[in-house]
Amino acid sequence: MVVPVGGYDTLAEAIHPSLAYVGFSVFDLRQCFRNLPARMPEAACIGGAGFWRQCHTIVLILARLARRSLFQALAPGNGGN
Repeated sequence: MVVPVGGYDTLAEAIHPSLAYVGFSVFDLRQCFRNLPARMPEAACIGGAGFWRQCHTIVLILARLARRSLFQALAPGNGGN
């Protein structure tokens, strides 16, 4: 498929299959962040946590599995190749 367009043995040939998986992982992260309960950061704000503290202790912890799928997609040799 990539030979007729001159893509054989190029960097684009190595990157192209990974793009679909990374796109799905970004969509997965988006869905994960949309489904986080809004009251948790509000409660942390009332408790005195700043924006970055909320991100670190609440949002990133709850999005652990979604982040793992993204990092797996970006790891060498795992992006659908």
